[in-house]
Amino acid sequence: MGGGAGRAGTGPRAPEEGGLKSPALKTTAFICGIFILFMAVKVAGPRQTAALTAGELKKIYPAEGVLLRKETVIASPSSGRLNMLVQEGERVRAGQIVAEVKTLPGDSGSSAGTDPIRAPGPGVVICRTDGLEGVLNPGQVDILEIAGAKLKAGESASVDLKNGKCDKGQPVMKIVDNLSPTVICLQAPEGFPPDLVKKGGAVFMTWENDRFRGIITDVREYRGRPQLLIQTLDCPGEFLRERKAVLGLEGETVSGCLVSANSLVRKEGQDGLYIMDKNRTRWVPVRVEGVVNGLAAVNGAGVIPGARYVVNPRRFFSLGSGE
Repeated sequence: MGGGAGRAGTGPRAPEEGGLKSPALKTTAFICGIFILFMAVKVAGPRQTAALTAGELKKIYPAEGVLLRKETVIASPSSGRLNMLVQEGERVRAGQIVAEVKTLPGDSGSSAGTDPIRAPGPGVVICRTDGLEGVLNPGQVDILEIAGAKLKAGESASVDLKNGKCDKGQPVMKIVDNLSPTVICLQAPEGFPPDLVKKGGAVFMTWENDRFRGIITDVREYRGRPQLLIQTLDCPGEFLRERKAVLGLEGETVSGCLVSANSLVRKEGQDGLYIMDKNRTRWVPVRVEGVVNGLAAVNGAGVIPGARYVVNPRRFFSLGSGE
């Protein structure tokens, strides 16, 4: 019995309350802590800073334009199913077979067959018509009125058949002469510099990711603001598919410190930046001179070239507080 009592006395002890005595438990707790810290950093991400750098931007003014060009509509020679033989956007020569219509036996006893469609002239094939082909021309004074009325009334609803069913005489595609200039008719945006609105003057425009140049060929009054006709030869190829497009007109040059537009934090109607100041970060108000492609030119009393600012402030600061 004494031996049994001895064995009981040397048995395993219960762990003390409030401690982690087991090496396995300590290791598990350590790993869990590291994982939680890793996830916190991963979610928040590191604070990104960059140095303020002085520079210049061209201020961009958005404007919706109506596009005019030399284009010829092709109608289906018969009823049936349209089969395209070239890709949309492909340049073709005059007389080239660009599609065919597979006809079906008609009620009048006509037999099935295939009618070819030839390009009436050289140009780019566009499988979309809108009813405004041949209606608009640069000599008209009411281009925006005509296009706007037809688009609003749905008279120029876009038709894109490609390989669908078509009726005899129905417009199925058009050939756009891409070697002839495209004319853009638009109203000068509000605030656009008057000294840039002059006949014969050059203007640079952006559309999606492309930048191209045009020449102002005419200036007319339209609803209290100038209406411009801009001729361009180097517009993007995809531009040929559009009838209306929202363009960015380059205006005056603005200068200041160039920062990411995402770094701007608005408080009580005022834009500002978080500036690194020794051991703390403070929000300072700024004046935004212009924003182009995600880059902003800013000025202000606390904006000094070389100072560092927080690029991703929304991850770290309460947008309603000053610090």
